[in-house]
Amino acid sequence: MNVSSPLKMIALAVGVFAVGIAGVLVGNTLRQTVRSDAYVAVDPTATTLLREGMTFPDADTHGPTGARRTAEMIGADGTVFLFLDLECPPCVDMAAKWQGVLDGGAFPGLDVVGVTNQDADAADAFRREHALSFPIVQDTKNVYLGEWRVQRFPLEVLVGADGRIRSLSFDSVSPIDLPRLAERLKG
Repeated sequence: MNVSSPLKMIALAVGVFAVGIAGVLVGNTLRQTVRSDAYVAVDPTATTLLREGMTFPDADTHGPTGARRTAEMIGADGTVFLFLDLECPPCVDMAAKWQGVLDGGAFPGLDVVGVTNQDADAADAFRREHALSFPIVQDTKNVYLGEWRVQRFPLEVLVGADGRIRSLSFDSVSPIDLPRLAERLKG
């Protein structure tokens, strides 16, 4: 029996184990990097045709209170439209962040509206599961998804009372800067 053979086998096993552990660590780091980059983008204009300063496009929607146009949902103090994929974790974070603003009462006239391409039952279940007080409406004709290329989620669009887009963001993790929000709403 060759004594060096078992030692070689042990060394090989330890090497394979070390490479496997390193692969898992590198894979987790890459997955976290991709995940955060995928949902926190500096430049929303790279993925959508919506732009700051333009009039928010009007579209038919259907929600808990029936059919409504998005132009009818723009409140006297502004409206935040949250474009959501109801199965993406960052969308949950974005919705919770804005629910916190509503619960905090700092902007009592600000409206928040979720917009999705998913069906009404899924939207209602999402709303209930995450204790959201704002409506989630369906983009019934896929105007935003198709015509305006809203295809990356979540997308937050702040619209002033005048109907103009004040800001766009994919950032689902940073806290909302309330003084800056007030400044943007004033326009």
